Amino acid sequence: MSESVPPAGTRTDATDEAEWLRRLGDDDHDVLNHIARKHWSALVGFAYDLLGSVDNAEDVAQEALIRLWNHRHNIGQPGALRAYLMQSVRRLSLNEFRDRKLHARPDVLERVRAAHTEPSMPDTNLHEQDLSAAIETALRKLPARRREALVLVRYHGLSYREAAEVMGVSAQTLANHVSTALKELRISLAAHTGPD
Repeated sequence: MSESVPPAGTRTDATDEAEWLRRLGDDDHDVLNHIARKHWSALVGFAYDLLGSVDNAEDVAQEALIRLWNHRHNIGQPGALRAYLMQSVRRLSLNEFRDRKLHARPDVLERVRAAHTEPSMPDTNLHEQDLSAAIETALRKLPARRREALVLVRYHGLSYREAAEVMGVSAQTLANHVSTALKELRISLAAHTGPD
């Protein structure tokens, strides 16, 4: 009988992840289901940021989990699981992008706006919509690698080390991409934000 899996939403640490990897290695389907519940939103969100399609993003996230199961005996040490899943999503998304020649669309702002529940005045809503549209446009204009680095760090909460691993670059290169992307966004958005 398998050990109980921590409830979804429980913060994981290296000990939990080590146990999950051990159980994956023992062909435990229950832990795979737990990992899927724990990481599903992040995987779909990242794929969506790269592909701009919810259906394609869900397909990619599902395929990443299938690959995790198929390669369960080869995942590294604890701490590697999240990076492994994000790398899989990135590779699969890039393949999907190339195959279908889709345009990457990091529409994370729509999710941020949807989470905003504070009531505001109508003129404030118009300004926020205008600013959100300007941010989305500025994000789309960023070179793909800079946009991807910024989205991983700022919208998906990965550390620079984790994001660098996902993108296959050094942490310094990742930091340079994020820094340059932020500078370019500030310049693009200067007209919308006004003086400080």
